[in-house]
Amino acid sequence: MDIIVRLVKPIVMGAVMFGSIHYLTGSAFTAGMLALIPLLLGWLGIFMGPAFGLTGLAFISAIGWAVSPPDLRAAVAGQTAGAAATVKATVEGERSKATEPSVNVAPSDTRKP
Repeated sequence: MDIIVRLVKPIVMGAVMFGSIHYLTGSAFTAGMLALIPLLLGWLGIFMGPAFGLTGLAFISAIGWAVSPPDLRAAVAGQTAGAAATVKATVEGERSKATEPSVNVAPSDTRKP
């Protein structure tokens, strides 16, 4: 009986994580990748508490997002898009600074002959 619980419990937690993340993001790939966390860690028997805690956090977040009013969802989506654009612009700015060729200009000789 113990072996069945050790095999089924991570599968159930992975399914809950997949459903929650898929509802939050709409991406099956992202949900699948994140569902591997409780699945693999549960099967290996390591870090099961944090893995199942992440599953619970995703599940509670999905429930909170499901019961939130539509105007709140729109406001959060707008703020998230603005924050993502700011981060992208900052990263692009830092990247362009790093790739600009540096010009070493020797100081001009200002002495009079």
